[in-house]
Amino acid sequence: MQSIQSVGSSPAAQFHVATGRAANPSAEGPSFRNMLFEAIARVQSNEHDAKLAVTKLHAGQANPLAARASIEQANQAFRTMMDLRNSLVGAYNEIKDLRI
Repeated sequence: MQSIQSVGSSPAAQFHVATGRAANPSAEGPSFRNMLFEAIARVQSNEHDAKLAVTKLHAGQANPLAARASIEQANQAFRTMMDLRNSLVGAYNEIKDLRI
């Protein structure tokens, strides 16, 4: 595979042309993909916790304030994830519309 050298000579600056990936991904730290999947998992966990809190509230086993806090936390996490999604889609559309 061909690789090109970006500005600088660090291993993280090497880039595989064919794959679009860095030559040495371990030198870069956590990948964006992994961080995104972890964030999605946390949002899903918050949603699950909120559903569990509502179920316990209906059964009379939970404090209404704690259930409300859990619901708000899940709601805020979801809205933040949707804002991130919208930003990524916007960035993708801008890149897609670039004329080379």
